[in-house]
Order: sequence, then structure tokens, then C-alpha cells
Amino acid sequence: REKKAPLDPALGVSMRLGRAALRHGITVYPCQTGPGHSDQFLVSPPLIATADDIEEIVNRLSLALDDVEAELRALT
Repeated sequence: REKKAPLDPALGVSMRLGRAALRHGITVYPCQTGPGHSDQFLVSPPLIATADDIEEIVNRLSLALDDVEAELRALT
């Protein structure tokens, strides 16, 4: 992004990401915070995750983020 400002909460970015992540086989925990803040999400891999597991999670998360970016671009 060109500026480091919070995303408009009305876009529901964290919820969009939650749905996209599920489509790619991972679960993230979407959340929104108070005024002046924006969407956030948590990733909580199992404590026994291997390096390969983490790499797979990151790859799937990247695909989910790409999906959300495409959705948001389609809105403009």
C-alpha cells in the first residue's frame, strides 16, 4: 500500500480473509479492534508443527491473501 493507514472496517477484510483461508484449508481467527484500528487476524499453528508444516501454512495464507486482494480490487 502507498500509505500505512488502517483499512476501512466496512470492507470486512479480516472476515474475507477468514473465508478465503478456509477455502485453502487453513483456519485463521479474524478480529476487528476499536476506533482508529483496523482488521487483524491471528494464526495459531499447532505447537508440534514442523518447519514444513509452517511453510505450508504460509503458502496457503499467501493464496488466501491473494484472493482477498483480488476481491477488494474488484470492488473499486
